[in-house]
Amino acid sequence: MKTNSRRERLLASVAERLVRPRMIQIMRFVPVMPRAFKPKRWPADPQIRVPENLRSTPGIRRDRQAEENAFAEGPMPEFGKAHSKAIHWAHQMMWRSWIPSAPRLMRAFHRVRTAPTAPSHARTHQVDAADLTAELRSVAAAAGISTIGITNHDEKYTWAPYLGQAPGDKIVVCILEQPYEPTQTAPSGQAERAALRTYAELMNRALAVGRFLRERGYQANVNDIRGHGASLHYAVEAGLGQLGLNGQLLTPAAGSRCRILMINTDAPLTIDHPVDYGIEKICDNCLACVERCPSGAIPARRDFHRGVYKAKINTKRCLPVVAQVDGCAVCMKVCPVQRYGLPAVLDHFEKTDTILGRGTDELEGYGWPLDDQRYGPGQKPRLTREFFEAMPERFDNQTKSTGDDSVAFL
Repeated sequence: MKTNSRRERLLASVAERLVRPRMIQIMRFVPVMPRAFKPKRWPADPQIRVPENLRSTPGIRRDRQAEENAFAEGPMPEFGKAHSKAIHWAHQMMWRSWIPSAPRLMRAFHRVRTAPTAPSHARTHQVDAADLTAELRSVAAAAGISTIGITNHDEKYTWAPYLGQAPGDKIVVCILEQPYEPTQTAPSGQAERAALRTYAELMNRALAVGRFLRERGYQANVNDIRGHGASLHYAVEAGLGQLGLNGQLLTPAAGSRCRILMINTDAPLTIDHPVDYGIEKICDNCLACVERCPSGAIPARRDFHRGVYKAKINTKRCLPVVAQVDGCAVCMKVCPVQRYGLPAVLDHFEKTDTILGRGTDELEGYGWPLDDQRYGPGQKPRLTREFFEAMPERFDNQTKSTGDDSVAFL
């Protein structure tokens, strides 16, 4: 990536045209070779034993009145639409990952966007919510989805363009684990392509869940991976994980090494509830993502934002790095929950009062594509002012907050 040869400039010029929205859509017709994607099924109830000194709050701390007040002042803007110029620039910069992934990804987008939402036939009898929920979980597992959770739809966490459009009062949150090995190479094109492929796989697999609900006589709107609202909120409320300092959902099995998708439905499903996995205090004792973030975009302390107590990612520091460094994902790569799984991290902390892998190159070291150097614990690449000013759009990270700190570029 560090070269600026004539060939490189020519490729970038061609790529700029290929990643335009219309061309990206057309790329779904490009044939692709079938490749195996072996899903990992997570236990429905992970049964995590959290030491007493790591317990805090189920899910995430909230100020309910502040949440209501924030919504009254204005609904959440959809990040991609609020900052379309920056997102298009990011797509252009990430062409090495986007172009190889686009045929598979755009096929999945098209299938989701053209899938019906209405019931395939009328319901003939009343169903038991517990039985229907158990069936739904079995269908999701058979489709190769790692896990699902169910929670209530909430207009406060719906993007402004989709307010009042939800077909029902339930959200099924689907999660698919991202392959382990390529993720450990982040930041790299290999890791970013693995992420994009996981997104495509998740959309395809979620369609089976939506089809099951429609065949049972219920509405089911399978969102694409950009979603109609803040997926992190729904995943936490559904008990699938807790919010890490890196602004991502940390799940017990794979940390943030997973992708999330939502399905709106009116099916009478049994609701899941937020869980305290000990992640908040693990993050407070770790801080690896804070210290290893190349741009310093992750704060070490939480505060209330729109009524939610969390670390607010500085998107205007994060986005230029993600766009210009193969999707970055350093904060994911150096997270011990992602690397070792939560049970191992909790067990190690209980025995040693330290974070598993902290201070080691195995966990914290990463290669930097811009200079082909490796940076170990205590080392970070130098980023210039020009690097950040390359992003064509300027925006205020606070006033344009979406409340969902995952930086999504789709």
